[in-house]
Amino acid sequence: MRKESLECLEELVFANDNICIVGSDLGSDTFTKSRAAFPKRVLMEGIAEQHLIGFAAGLAANGFYPVVHTIATFLTRRCYEQIAIDLSQQELPALLLGAGGGMVYAPLGPTHQSVDDFSLMSNIPGMKIFAPADPDESKYILRKCAEEKYLAYMRLGRGGEENITKSFESVEGFFVRKMGVKGKFTLVCTGTLLHEALEAVKTLSKKGIEGNLLHMPLVNEWASVEKLLRDELSEEIFIIEEHIPTGGLFTQISSVIGKAASVHHRSLPFGYSRNYGSQKDHWKSAGLVTDNLVGWIESLI
Repeated sequence: MRKESLECLEELVFANDNICIVGSDLGSDTFTKSRAAFPKRVLMEGIAEQHLIGFAAGLAANGFYPVVHTIATFLTRRCYEQIAIDLSQQELPALLLGAGGGMVYAPLGPTHQSVDDFSLMSNIPGMKIFAPADPDESKYILRKCAEEKYLAYMRLGRGGEENITKSFESVEGFFVRKMGVKGKFTLVCTGTLLHEALEAVKTLSKKGIEGNLLHMPLVNEWASVEKLLRDELSEEIFIIEEHIPTGGLFTQISSVIGKAASVHHRSLPFGYSRNYGSQKDHWKSAGLVTDNLVGWIESLI
């Protein structure tokens, strides 16, 4: 996903003379084409993330649309005050593109595990939070952000994700994708966990347990889609996310639907990981892989 997203971003720089890329510690082979063609609009600023945000705000104040790209934890935790004051308070547009969302960089330890980014960014007024599931969706969101000039944060997956969102039905006017029929359950997710969720729904269908799957690449701002949620959600709702239990997708949806239905939730633990392992290892430990999801849903409906 990251490779395809950065290629799309380079295309946008070539096509739009008001788009700038501001990067930190990305490697000498990143954005080589656009850096050579547009040295004043594609800028590598070194390991100085807080400076990146202030610099991007200055660009935005002068009519540019900056895309700031670095590791997700450094972009959200380290730069929180700059995002709030330099961008949000000034009502300036920018896209914050975080590499290594969730547990992608799990082997590098808690400093690189972006498990609280949804919660942090949801407290920034005007901020849209995106978690695409595959390369196709990440490119769509990138183009939409560039077109609409959103103030937005988007977390990227590890790479190598299969394109699956094209098989889903898009909901006109919303960043929502759906599959299946409203039945015994609804499984709701965001980000790359869609791949696990899709296999779980398929497995349950083979067992005669029919339900629907909702993918929410826009994590926040759900008050505007309350009717959509109420129309699509079954009585038994299962929400999964690669995030701590608070401040993410579960919190956002619960604020809209309240206690109108039976809601079950699985996430990463509330805390910083002390266990070594890959992203998938942490998913398994938290019960977020396909087999775990199937057993969980079967036991509760």
